[in-house]
Formats: sequence, C-alpha cells, structure tokens
Amino acid sequence: MRLCTSLGMSDCEKVQVAIYELEAIQVKYTRVKSQMEGLFIFVMVASLSLAPFFLWVQPLSQTMIAVKKEYCANNQDFVMAFNEDF
Repeated sequence: MRLCTSLGMSDCEKVQVAIYELEAIQVKYTRVKSQMEGLFIFVMVASLSLAPFFLWVQPLSQTMIAVKKEYCANNQDFVMAFNEDF
C-alpha cells in the first residue's frame, strides 16, 4: 500500500500488471533436497540451542566452582542452614 501511495496510482497499476504477467518457473524439489533441508534446519536449531550453554552457562559454572574451591579451600565439611533474619 505504501508503494502505491509513493509511486502514484498509474505507476502502481503498471507494477501490478507487470507482476501478474510474470511466468511461473519450474523448480525440481526432490526427496533428497527435502531431506537435506530438514537436516540443515535440525542442525541449525540444535546449534543455536546449545550455543548459549557452551558460551555462557558452562564458563560461568566453571568460574563459580573455582570461586567455591578458593573460598572453601576444598574443605566442604560445613553445614548450611537458613538465615532466620530474613
């Protein structure tokens, strides 16, 4: 709609006529191409799902473990309890 208002009505009609006069092209879509497309989508979704874990969560957890070992000096024989002040 914005195209028609910026071009003017006669230009818009010319564009619409040109689009309607385009011929359809033949595309071969075989089973192998379909399987490859599905595999590609699966790989992309899997990598985009796992990337944040390996880029953010795992390094942060390793840092937290290192801090815990530094503070506790590998002495983990202490008891944790809830703070009654809160």
